[in-house]
Amino acid sequence: MTDEPVGYVLDTGPLSHFAQAQWLNVLKVVLKDHRVLIPDVVAEESRTGAAQFRYLKDVLEADWTP
Repeated sequence: MTDEPVGYVLDTGPLSHFAQAQWLNVLKVVLKDHRVLIPDVVAEESRTGAAQFRYLKDVLEADWTP
């Protein structure tokens, strides 16, 4: 067993909704003591979608490390 906090894997849909509502900072506060993992496919979907939905750029630029 480890003392490291449980990590969360974030998916494109929820991240997109938080970004569109400008609530990424709220999500970061809630998850501040946990490891946050964004799979490569989610990052790629966000990069692809950022051309059409500029708020997805915020997902990619956010610092998710505690």
